[in-house]
Amino acid sequence: MKRRVKPVNSSYDVVIFDIDNVMVDTRASYTDCIRETVQIYLTRFLKIKPIKHMLLTRHDVETFKRLGGFNDDWDTCYGLLLYLCGQDSEIRSLNDLLQTKKILGLLKTSKTPVGVHGIEKRFGKRPDVQMKRVSRLFQALYWSKYIRREKPIISKRVFRHLKKQGIRIAIATGRNLKEANYVLKRFGIRRPINFLVTLNHLPGARFKKPHPYSLLRIAKRFGLRLRYLYIGDLPDDMTMAKTARRQIRCGSWAFVGMSELRGKDLKCFEQAGAERLFSSKQALNRALLSL
Repeated sequence: MKRRVKPVNSSYDVVIFDIDNVMVDTRASYTDCIRETVQIYLTRFLKIKPIKHMLLTRHDVETFKRLGGFNDDWDTCYGLLLYLCGQDSEIRSLNDLLQTKKILGLLKTSKTPVGVHGIEKRFGKRPDVQMKRVSRLFQALYWSKYIRREKPIISKRVFRHLKKQGIRIAIATGRNLKEANYVLKRFGIRRPINFLVTLNHLPGARFKKPHPYSLLRIAKRFGLRLRYLYIGDLPDDMTMAKTARRQIRCGSWAFVGMSELRGKDLKCFEQAGAERLFSSKQALNRALLSL
C-alpha cells in the first residue's frame, strides 16, 4: 500500500489550473476560431458582404470576454454576433462593421459581469442568430482546423515537481470533457491530474465561470479545509476564486502571458481579485517550481 506524501514547505495543498491560455496556448485555436466563426456566420447565414481580411482581432475577442460571463466560447460567439448586429440594421458589408465595432467602448459603458443575458437585454435577441447554429459551426471549425494549433505552456517538470511535493493537481475548465481530455492526452499531461471539472460536470448554464461551482466541487472532493491555489487567465477566473474564498482558502494567480492587454489595462485582474500576475510562461513555471 502506497503512503500519501505530505506537502513539503508549500503554501498550498492543491493547485487548480484552467486549461486555456494557462496550461495550453489557445490563441491560435479557440481565439482565432471565435473570430472565424463570427465572420462566417455573418456572411453565410446573415448574408452580409464579406471582406478579405478578418473583422475581429484577438484583442477584440479578449476585450469582449472582459465583459464577464463569456468564459464559454460559444457564448462569446453568440454575444459578439448580437452586439455586432445590434449596431445598425442597415449593415450591408463587413466593412460597415469595421467602422462600428467599438468593443472597448462597450466595455467602458457596461456594468460587469454582462453575460449572454445582459447582451440579449441590451441589444435584443434575433431569430437569425441561433446558439445551436453557432455551436455547430464553431465545433466544426475547431475540430477540423484549429485544435492542432495549440501549444503547451506549463512544463512537464512542473507536474513532476508538484507530485513530488505531495501537492494534488486539479483542473477547472470551461472546455467540454472530450476537448479537455484530448489536449491533456496529446501533451502527455493527463496522468498527473487528480481531478477534472469541465463544462459537462456543471449542473446548469448558470454555474459557468465566474460562478465558483467548479472550485467548490474540487474542494469538496479533497477537503474544504485544505489550501487551494487557482491559476486562470481572465478576470472572470479571478472573480471565481474571490467568490470561492467565502467558503474555502483559495489563492488566485493570473497568467497574462497570452493576453493582448498591457500596462494599466491589466489592473482589471487585480480588481477582480488576482493576488499575483505573471506575464511570461517562464515566470509562471518558476513560481510553480518554488512551491
